[in-house]
Amino acid sequence: MDYKLSLKNVMRTFKELFISITIIVIIAIFAEVVNLGLNWSYLFIVLLFMIVIYFVIFSTHITKSIGVEITVSENYFQYFSNGVSKKFEINEINEVLCIMTPPKAENRSLYFPWDNFHYFILQLKTGQVIKLSSIIITYDQMSQYFDGIIIKKSIFPIYL
Repeated sequence: MDYKLSLKNVMRTFKELFISITIIVIIAIFAEVVNLGLNWSYLFIVLLFMIVIYFVIFSTHITKSIGVEITVSENYFQYFSNGVSKKFEINEINEVLCIMTPPKAENRSLYFPWDNFHYFILQLKTGQVIKLSSIIITYDQMSQYFDGIIIKKSIFPIYL
């Protein structure tokens, strides 16, 4: 199966941001209607904080994913990036790490717009390391090909 950066994958990531903004706006409107005396500046700061963190994480995932394509089958894994192609057998992969937020790792409700972001680190037996963003391939898709994916938790899954 072929995986690459697509508009559909990018738009999927904006869904959580839109939901978070909508919830904060609804809370602000409710607080105003009920006259709770909630200061709008606090909500604005929370909203701004969430948007900045989201776009830092989003930009790191996008910039590392431009020009990356992978082809995965039962027997082999092929990786294309900026004109460089690497093809190797699945059994040449020593381990697959997945870095994701605690709610995503524990299958809980996702609280923040960046909770759906995660990335993979494929460590080959030769010592090579390949990193892949969830914008290209998700955990559900990757788990179809690899058993025993090691999950590590990070509050902010910044793809470095």
